[in-house]
Amino acid sequence: MNNCLKDFIKYVNGKIVENSPQKKYFQSYFSKSSIIKKMNNEGLYDEDVYVFLKKISVEVDSIQNLPKSFKNRFFDNCLFEINTSNIKEYGRLHKNKFSSIMENENLLKYIRKDADSFEKFLKFFIFECAEFFNENPKFLLLLLYTPEFNISLLDDFVQNMSDEIIDYVDVYSLPMQYEGYLEARGLDNDDVICKCLLERKKLKKTWNNMIVSRLQLQEENSALVKYVNQIAQDTNTTQKIDSHLKDYVYFFIFWLFTNNRIDDKVLEIFIYVMEGSFVVDRGSIVKDFNDRIKIETEYKKWNSLKCIQILRLFLGLPFDEGNNYLQFICYLVKNDTKKIVSALIEERSELKVRPFGKRGLIKVNDKYRYNRFFSSLLYSIAEYNENNEFFIHEEIEFILEKIDLDLLDDVFDEWKNNLKEEMLKQDIEKILAYDSIIINKLIDAQNEKRKQSLHFLNGLIGFVDKSWIKRAFDIMKENGVFDFDNIDDASKKFRLEKDYREILLYVYDLKKKTKNKK
Repeated sequence: MNNCLKDFIKYVNGKIVENSPQKKYFQSYFSKSSIIKKMNNEGLYDEDVYVFLKKISVEVDSIQNLPKSFKNRFFDNCLFEINTSNIKEYGRLHKNKFSSIMENENLLKYIRKDADSFEKFLKFFIFECAEFFNENPKFLLLLLYTPEFNISLLDDFVQNMSDEIIDYVDVYSLPMQYEGYLEARGLDNDDVICKCLLERKKLKKTWNNMIVSRLQLQEENSALVKYVNQIAQDTNTTQKIDSHLKDYVYFFIFWLFTNNRIDDKVLEIFIYVMEGSFVVDRGSIVKDFNDRIKIETEYKKWNSLKCIQILRLFLGLPFDEGNNYLQFICYLVKNDTKKIVSALIEERSELKVRPFGKRGLIKVNDKYRYNRFFSSLLYSIAEYNENNEFFIHEEIEFILEKIDLDLLDDVFDEWKNNLKEEMLKQDIEKILAYDSIIINKLIDAQNEKRKQSLHFLNGLIGFVDKSWIKRAFDIMKENGVFDFDNIDDASKKFRLEKDYREILLYVYDLKKKTKNKK
């Protein structure tokens, strides 16, 4: 009988016309009869049978026993029913890689031909076939981004995945790799999907996942906060941040900075990882803060530890760009200004300046950045304190007492490079108004401090009132700062005496002009 049927099929193959009554008849008959299944079980398929089934578009309920040469042809031409047996058989043919379905455009269209078909496929896959596929779960999660996906299946779908295995960054970018997904993605589902993955603990604990998750969520999510705090506790802070996420990093920083439930140390760790991942665009950070900081009202949440980390990011900015932001952040935590200054001075003092090799150059650059901070901080004090009361005098005195003379010298050098002459003179003199503190630093008679004192005083010549320099010079002389007899190093002694003579000539010239006026 089967041979007669095969002869009949061979005969009618050339006579089947699209949309003809004959085609509809054969299609209806063979889809309801058991003949096709019997031929399948007996392995009686040949090329004519395949062509016949393709022409009448009959879906085979089980491809498992078909000749191997025919199996993929049935799949590629979508001549199979969507059921457990066929899905597993497809997996066996493609090394149990679900991603192969996504790479087969015709097959993907067939699975998604209508909502009922896609939901049927999902149910089979979720409850009977998911564990059969040896695949990165990002490909399975891609199903969630199809417009046909019924969101009611989400919980069951995610619950059947192993814990903490999904890399959401890959999932988020995956649809772009397959034709038709870029426009068809169910973007409205992003927030719901992200919440489900976080709350069911299915995401890998990585900074990349946290950045993308924060981007996806429309509202605050406690599960994300827990994830972020846990990542910070992990000793593996060497993980890199994907460079493609660079534009989103600054939004994430702002969230870490302003969220009171984030542990204080998290921001520090994240910035460390970020700076180790790519060159930080500090201008973008400033822009992000500029766009968002104005609408923030809960300033009391901004503690000094978090502010220190943000200040570090601003340190590399040009003087005129970074200044106002530094001053503003310090103002928001002005009760903690002393803590901020103390912490940064302590860190700066630990930097060893060795301009040899890559490591040494990094240290030099770090010290330069700290100089930038203090130059901007003291500029803010000088410019804004009198009118806006950003800093009280007690805090100014504290800062000047804490910083070394060489740091104050670096600050003034920074001002000389960035401020106009009139403003430079005005602002330096505002700081020098605290002369009791500064002169105490100048009259330190220890050998290693003398050159520093002379260099500082020399640097002020031509920028400030000469009477101030003369007064400081006289006090330094009275306290033996210019006594070089006990210095054994001849070259060092020579340099000190040279600096001293320059200041002496300047002061002598001042005395001479004063005498002539009388």
